[in-house]
Amino acid sequence: MCSLRIFLFFLFLPSLSFSYISKFLNVPTNTVEYDIILNPNKYPLKISSLVASGNTNYSNYFKILDDVKEKISSTTNGKNKIEIAKIIFDEMHINFLKKYGEHYNSIDVLLKKGDFNCMSATILYSILLDEFNIDFKAIGLPTHVFTLLYIEGKEIDVENTTPLGFDIRTNVEAQKTFKRLTGFDYTRETNRIQIIDKKGLLASLYANLSYDDARNKNYYSSFQNALKAYAISKEIRIVTSNTVAAYVDYS
Repeated sequence: MCSLRIFLFFLFLPSLSFSYISKFLNVPTNTVEYDIILNPNKYPLKISSLVASGNTNYSNYFKILDDVKEKISSTTNGKNKIEIAKIIFDEMHINFLKKYGEHYNSIDVLLKKGDFNCMSATILYSILLDEFNIDFKAIGLPTHVFTLLYIEGKEIDVENTTPLGFDIRTNVEAQKTFKRLTGFDYTRETNRIQIIDKKGLLASLYANLSYDDARNKNYYSSFQNALKAYAISKEIRIVTSNTVAAYVDYS
């Protein structure tokens, strides 16, 4: 997303038929990652996003998340879900989001150092929303992703890269701040956006990691991450185009 390039190798799309069972995908069958790829909806994002980022030891990260959940819970008595969602958002910026960078995709790096981009920040917000049973989706663009809340019959857009980004659709100043920080424009143009679920968000994370690998000339790892993304949710537009590109790079 924030670091994900757009590839237009449309001539290759008709032959893009491999799935998780493809001989090209090399993931041991006795691993958690294998099961996540087969059954992404079985796992919460706090596990699957850490695994995608290359982590199998969750205990330290879970302690960080449990601590912030406890802190938030102490302030939510009598609050409605919109207010709770805003409290979660504010705490995320106070406690975690320290340094924006286009290629800071990994959730473990965010939790340890505070380095973030739109992808890792949106996944962290999604993890915390899950902890409080708040309904959400994500909105994907060719080079960006942000949160869409569904609360009390309302839709609220949340741009996670700026502390002004809660309900950014109604906040012109926040849109300008977001533009200055990232270089991207906030948009809700229906021909550009795609509403994605948690499975699609995980697939998009793998696609971002694939791009970063390709940028660093790690073409085999790029192809592997692209295949994982495609196996999880090939319906995501950017996942499909990125998988084609990774295949071309690798071949």
